[in-house]
Amino acid sequence: MVHIYICQLPKTIDDDALNKIASQLSLAKQKQIKRFFHLEDSYRTAIGELLVRYGLYRKYNVIPKELTFHKNKYGKPFVPEYPDFQYNISHSGEFVVCAVHDKSVGVDIEKVQSIDMNIAKGFFTEEEYKEVIKESENKITAFYRVWTLKESYIKATGEGMSRPLTSFQIQGKDEEPITAIDTVKNKPIKNICFKQQNIGDSYQLSVCAYEPCNVSQLIHLSLSDLCHKLKILC
Repeated sequence: MVHIYICQLPKTIDDDALNKIASQLSLAKQKQIKRFFHLEDSYRTAIGELLVRYGLYRKYNVIPKELTFHKNKYGKPFVPEYPDFQYNISHSGEFVVCAVHDKSVGVDIEKVQSIDMNIAKGFFTEEEYKEVIKESENKITAFYRVWTLKESYIKATGEGMSRPLTSFQIQGKDEEPITAIDTVKNKPIKNICFKQQNIGDSYQLSVCAYEPCNVSQLIHLSLSDLCHKLKILC
């Protein structure tokens, strides 16, 4: 089962509250938080680790005092102490989301806003681009649907942007099953599944995971919920 946890940034954010939370996180995360110029980015990073900790709590009923994060050769993080715990984080605007699975998983959330369609022309396959452009009223929504699905796939494989986005193609729309085709080998990509959904009217979220991969409903958590469950002082 793929579990998806999502947290909205609190309406009021300040340095003191952030510093209190950060002091209880991993040393690596504390250093990362201090490097950000914008307070919102620091909050997103802190909430990201809290969501990972919550995922561990839900899966193993443990609240680790210290987490060690390693990265694969492409930069995807993992927790070596828990090899059956695979996760991925994404954030955009006011939301931070974390997907958790036994197998490799990728998640992407994007705020739907004006976009230069030349990006689609440069990063989508010809067929994907045509599907987006032919939408008379919802080109922007169609763009973010394809973009988040493609992002979720390269994050699930662990390759990130080292994998050209034109090397595979997303298929399926509306109520059709979502699949992907390897455009280099010209054959379907097997043993993966996708789920895509809207978060209100302003965000799109996509998840890609390796089978078996039933995807749960979104679990919404506030920052205070996370702090309470994880015994973190906020």
